[in-house]
Amino acid sequence: MTPSFNLVDEKWLPVVRRGPVRQEFLGLRDVLRKARECAGLLGATPPETAALYRLLLAVLYRAFPLETGEARDYEEHWRILWNRGAFDAKRLDEYLEVWLGRFDLFHPERPFYQDARLQRSLESVSSLLPHAASGADATLFDHSVKNLRNRKSEEPESWTMTLTPAEAARALVMIHAYGPAGTKGRELQFKLGPCANGLLFFLEGDTLFETLMLNLCDPDLRSYRLPARPDDRPAWEMDDPYEEHPNRPLGYIDYLTWQNRRVLLQPETSNGRIVVRKMMYAPGLSVGTATQESGGEPVTNSVFNPQMHWRASTQASRSSRGSKEKRSHYPVRLEPGKALWRDAEVLLRLPPDESKGRDKPPRCLAWVEGLVPSLLPIERVYRYLAFGAAGERGKDKTYYYRMEVMPLPLAYLKSEELLSRLSQGLRAARTAGRALESSFPSAIYTLARLVVRPTTGDDELAQAPSGDEGKSIVRLADSWSVERHYWSQLELHFHQLVENLSRESEQALAQWLRQVRRLAWESFEQAEDYAGHGLRGQRAVARARDQFHADLARALGDHYSDEGEMA
Repeated sequence: MTPSFNLVDEKWLPVVRRGPVRQEFLGLRDVLRKARECAGLLGATPPETAALYRLLLAVLYRAFPLETGEARDYEEHWRILWNRGAFDAKRLDEYLEVWLGRFDLFHPERPFYQDARLQRSLESVSSLLPHAASGADATLFDHSVKNLRNRKSEEPESWTMTLTPAEAARALVMIHAYGPAGTKGRELQFKLGPCANGLLFFLEGDTLFETLMLNLCDPDLRSYRLPARPDDRPAWEMDDPYEEHPNRPLGYIDYLTWQNRRVLLQPETSNGRIVVRKMMYAPGLSVGTATQESGGEPVTNSVFNPQMHWRASTQASRSSRGSKEKRSHYPVRLEPGKALWRDAEVLLRLPPDESKGRDKPPRCLAWVEGLVPSLLPIERVYRYLAFGAAGERGKDKTYYYRMEVMPLPLAYLKSEELLSRLSQGLRAARTAGRALESSFPSAIYTLARLVVRPTTGDDELAQAPSGDEGKSIVRLADSWSVERHYWSQLELHFHQLVENLSRESEQALAQWLRQVRRLAWESFEQAEDYAGHGLRGQRAVARARDQFHADLARALGDHYSDEGEMA
C-alpha cells in the first residue's frame, strides 16, 4: 500500500494556542480556520518557524485573491479580510480541495515540495536539517550522526536519523527557504535559499490571524523586483516548478514557495508507523538573492527578498572610462553576540521613497504604516520579529540561529520625533558600551593592560601595544565579559523605553539614561572584581576608573554630573 501524509488535514504545523497556553499540531486547514484561537507558530528552530509562516502566506494569497467587484484595490480587499476577523472557511476549503493531491507528502507522481523524477543515490535525511551534525561536521545542536558505510557494501550499515512525516514536512519547507550554499562531493553545488543570508522580519499581532494579515501585504512588489503577474502562483499549482521558470520567480507568491532543493523522500514502515530515514537529494532552483560571496562585498541582486531589511550602499569604482559610484544593497544579517535591538532606530525608520540610494525596509513595515490610522489605531502596539541563521562559506551547515522580538508601537511608523528620541537613547548606550569593550582604548582595555603590566606609564596608555602583549591584554579583557553583561541587562529596559517613549517621551528617555549609567557602572565594577583586590589590582582599578568616569560622562552629556550622579 502506498503511504500517504496529506498536509491539509494531518497534524504537522506547530502552533501555540491562546487561553491556557499550550502547543499542539494542526493541519493546514485547521490552522487557518482556527487562526483567531492561536497565538502563533512555534517551530523547532527560528528558521523553521519563519519558513512555515511563508508557506501559510502563500496559501492565503491564493485562497483569498483580489477579485473584480469585491474590492477596488488591494488595500480595500485587505480591509474586508481584516474586518471579518477570520478566514472564510468555505473559500478556504474550496481552494484546498482543488489542490489536495499536491499537498500529499508521499504522492507517487507529485509529492509535496519534491521532485518525483529525481534519480540519485540514497542518503540520510540529515541534510534536510542544516543544524544537524552529520559525517565529519561538528556536533553543535544535536547528537544525531550519520553512520559510516560498510566498506564491503554500497548500503549504509544503519540510518540513525529518523523523521516522522510531520518532521520531514517541516524540514522540507525550511530547507527550500534556508538552504545554505556549499558543495557536496565533486559534482553537487548548492546555492543559497532565498532566506539564507539575511534576517527575515515579520510583524506579530495578538493572534495568528492578526500576524498573517499584518504580513499579507500587496503582492505587487516592483521595487523589490517582484512585480505582480497574472501567472504568479505557488509551486504546488505548477506542473513542474523546476522547469517552468528556471531563471527567476514569476512573482512574490512563487518566491514564497521557491524550490531551492530537489528532494525525494523514501518513506518506510517501522513498528507500524511511517518514518523517513532516506532520501535522494540534489541542487534545485537558484535565484539572485541576498548574496555577498564576492569577498564580502555587496552585489547587485536580481530579486530583493521583501521580508528582509536591505541597507543601501554606495561604492566608488574605477574603470578605463573614469570613476563612478556603484549603488547596491545588502541585507541586515544575524551578528552573533550582538542583539538586533541595538540598531532599532535604523530598522524602524521608513525612507521617504524607495529610490536606489535608499534602504529597503521589509515590505510589511511600510504596508502597515499605510494602514495607520485609517484601519489600524496608532495607539496599538505590535511586535517586530526577526528570524536568522548563519552558516560557514562553502559548507552546507548552519552553526548559529536566533529569533528576536521587539515591541513596535505603531506611533513610531508615523513620528520622526519618536525615532529621533529613540536614536538619542541608543546612541548614548552605544557610546557607554564602547567604554566596556575589550579593545583599545576603552577603560576595560586599560584596566586589563594595567593588570598585565602595572608599570605602564600614562604616555604609553595613549598608544596601543602590539605583539604578544596586546593579544594577552585582549584575551584577559575578553574573559571578563563585561560588555556582554551590560547589553544583556539593558535589553529589558530597552523594551520599556520603546513603549514608554510613545507615551511620555521626556521621562522615558531620562529613565533610560539612568539605567544606562547604572548598568555601565555595575558592569565596570564586575571587571574591578576580576582584576583582584591586591595591590596590583587596586592600582589598576584606580587609574582605569578615572578613564571610565570620563568616558561615561561624555556618553551621557548633560545627564551625567561631575560627581558621577544623574543630573
